[in-house]
Amino acid sequence: MDSSSAVKRQDMLAGLDRFKPLPDLRTHADDWTGVTSRHERKRRQNRLNQRAWRRRKATQDISDGQTATAASTRTSHDDSVVLRDTCSSMLSGALAIGDGIFLIPDTCEAERLRNLIQQSLEDYSLQTLRPSNLHIIIRLNVLNAIADNATAIGFPKESLCRDEFISPFCQIGPIQIPSLSCPTSLQPTSLQRSTAHHPWIDLFPFPKFRDNVLCGMQKGLFDDDELCGDLLGVEGAGVGEQPSLLVWTVAWDAKGWEVNAAFVRKWGSLIEDCPEIMESTNYWRRKRGQPALTFDVDPGTGP
Repeated sequence: MDSSSAVKRQDMLAGLDRFKPLPDLRTHADDWTGVTSRHERKRRQNRLNQRAWRRRKATQDISDGQTATAASTRTSHDDSVVLRDTCSSMLSGALAIGDGIFLIPDTCEAERLRNLIQQSLEDYSLQTLRPSNLHIIIRLNVLNAIADNATAIGFPKESLCRDEFISPFCQIGPIQIPSLSCPTSLQPTSLQRSTAHHPWIDLFPFPKFRDNVLCGMQKGLFDDDELCGDLLGVEGAGVGEQPSLLVWTVAWDAKGWEVNAAFVRKWGSLIEDCPEIMESTNYWRRKRGQPALTFDVDPGTGP
């Protein structure tokens, strides 16, 4: 092939290349299609190839980071189903954070979590939810339920984060709480009225469970701060690893609550005589196609 034919062939190929997509093209000066100068075309191609390499590298770094995050939290398929369903439950109404944020004592931490949960909910609505944030959605959902129950009883939810706050149920003076509209599941027991305690215990719709917690505290059988942290702490391990609660319906309805397997192992002795908790738990598990939980209490933990 003579030099004239070679030049014509290059011109033809350059013309055809105009129809190929150039995803890393930024300015007209980067466009090598139609450029007949071999040197200039090569220079522009190298520039685009470098951009493409950097783009692929950034995508791979993000993918590796997501894989590492998933591995570090060890979120199982079971947990993923729970997380997905919890997000759907939270998004069934208006996009909102809820009042659970009032239960965070540190204002800076509360603001950080407010921003994180808002971002997580927005990510979920765009189907781009980050795995590392999923367990926080579940735990804040529990705090929202606790705050809702405080409102139903008549407790000031803004005071629940104070360590020195004593349950109004056992304070001396005219009994003004619970409110007349308080659901039956949240009505105080005799033990709640006679035993000084922090009101976080009053906010679960299981009277026998509340009494079991108070009895265990009186006997010094367990660290109530540890129990509170497991149930109401926002940060922590993945849902499958740390004792956790889940709430699927209105907060005062005992049938809408669920405990996970880690909770049963560690704190199962607190609910052994609370069949409604296990019934509710296994109802929601069956809806997800999961096997029922049975009591398998770790004798080295819990009361």
